[in-house]
Amino acid sequence: MADKKSSLIWRYFNVKTMDNSKAVCNACKIVMSRGKPGKPKDFSTTTMISHLRSKHPDLFNEMTALKSASSNITACASTSTSSSDSSSLTHKQQPGIKEVLDKAKLWDINSDNAKRIHLALAKMIATDMEPYQVVEKPGFIGLLQVLEKRYTVPSRKYFTERVIPDIYDNISSKLREMLSDAKSIAFSTDTWTADNTTESYFGLTAHWLNESFDRSSYVLHCTKFNDQHTAANLLYLRYLLSHYLY
Repeated sequence: MADKKSSLIWRYFNVKTMDNSKAVCNACKIVMSRGKPGKPKDFSTTTMISHLRSKHPDLFNEMTALKSASSNITACASTSTSSSDSSSLTHKQQPGIKEVLDKAKLWDINSDNAKRIHLALAKMIATDMEPYQVVEKPGFIGLLQVLEKRYTVPSRKYFTERVIPDIYDNISSKLREMLSDAKSIAFSTDTWTADNTTESYFGLTAHWLNESFDRSSYVLHCTKFNDQHTAANLLYLRYLLSHYLY
């Protein structure tokens, strides 16, 4: 039997008033059975722990971390010696409750640690030309959970509307700065048709020499191309040039 005073599960449950064979979840208010009424010696916390694990994983992780921290503190106290120096060293080597909790707590989506992984995933999508859907695939999510349990993978909408556009704006700004420093610039255009489709694409690339006479080439834009509207295409090309040069 798990005693109420000794089990950490009671941080998340309370005994139901007028029926001590039942417990109430503090998070969702669901009533759980502790065992048969009238037999307190047979009461168990098993169903409560299972409920916390399946329905409130964040709270379950917190409880697990508290249990681990409590065990560390107990072990530290039981192995203390008569030497104050060695005792202090032992305590310093043991992680505190806050440290253990911090390691179990999920990162906020806007935290610096989470943003660092957001950026790495966005770069992977762009560099490897992966579909945005990759961030929602169970296998990929499972891999990231093994690598960093505190990280929650955002939806593909988050990447399409926030992360990738931010990267685009940042790179575009840097390119405009580089182009403004160039003494002269040559532009080339390319058109091609994708394999197994009838769709045509248009690409614009800038070429220039830096102060060390090293050649720099950057693709500035790539878009679908309609070869039926020459005037509109020329107007769009003019817009692209003005976007980067003025």
